[in-house]
Amino acid sequence: MPDFRIETYRILDVTKASEYQALSDNDKALYNLFISAGTVNLEENSIVQKKLWNMFGENTETGQRLRDPLNLFVLIPQQPEEE
Repeated sequence: MPDFRIETYRILDVTKASEYQALSDNDKALYNLFISAGTVNLEENSIVQKKLWNMFGENTETGQRLRDPLNLFVLIPQQPEEE
């Protein structure tokens, strides 16, 4: 699996406090573990990406921010160069 490393302060920056507070105790503990790592791999289908996407669904502000390609939490596939 390729690496797509993200500094975790960036995840913290886009996390809405009320959505974090709404997480289960287990999800809060896992989120805190990820943040404490300093750097995580958010490659598609990585364990961290799967868990964060499950914690923060598409209908949440945090989930939308994490999925927005402009925020650079998702790897944007390169387009083939035209000849």
